[in-house]
Amino acid sequence: MTILRLYITLYGMTFCDWYLEMLKVKIQKDPSNALESIGNAISIYEEILKILHPVIPFVTEELWHLMKDGREEQSISFEKIPDSSESLIDSQPIKDFEKITSLINSIRNLRANNELQFGKKIIAVFKPFDESSKALLESMQSYIEKLCNLEIAANTFEIGNLLTANTVSEGFEVQVFFEGNELDGKQAEKMQKDLENLQQYVASISKKLANQNFVSKAAPEVVIKEKEKMAEAEEKLLKIKSIIGKN
Repeated sequence: MTILRLYITLYGMTFCDWYLEMLKVKIQKDPSNALESIGNAISIYEEILKILHPVIPFVTEELWHLMKDGREEQSISFEKIPDSSESLIDSQPIKDFEKITSLINSIRNLRANNELQFGKKIIAVFKPFDESSKALLESMQSYIEKLCNLEIAANTFEIGNLLTANTVSEGFEVQVFFEGNELDGKQAEKMQKDLENLQQYVASISKKLANQNFVSKAAPEVVIKEKEKMAEAEEKLLKIKSIIGKN
């Protein structure tokens, strides 16, 4: 199981699924540095082959020979395995990477749940939960837009009366909007459920704010926060009602 996890994480998920996909976006953004970027990717790939060689020797040997001409009489078995040093590890970029990949996966799952083909471009409004998430979104915006095939809007006021769906990922809340003349059965059922959940949520906050015992004892910032949450939920309610035609 440890060997399988090493292979899937290092080679499958991290390098093939994410590094190469993001590299494509980087090269499209800046073709002038394409050769350098590809050269770095090749070097990283060879280092991965060296790490994996003890556990999958025949496959890595074959791939290593294919990477460069003139290796017929050589073997990856004699190559030095990369050194590992805790001092060289910066945990913040790793956390940021995991946060972005989680966000992209959440949006892709949202597409699948709403039967939105990847070729159909959508509009998204992101609500970062903190300043670090906001800065990360700004630095990675072009990657998110490309890998999710979406356009990021500043707020919902820029968007017309489109169909909508929501998801939450670590550090972000995302609301996506997409064109459609009418809701299909699955979308209508989900939106009706969202409507009912929001109505219950608004009712619970309204009940809390109507409780004078709570209002008088709670800190002013807590009361303000509850009112903001209620206003935001009511805005979402109006949006959903306008889409499904409920008054």
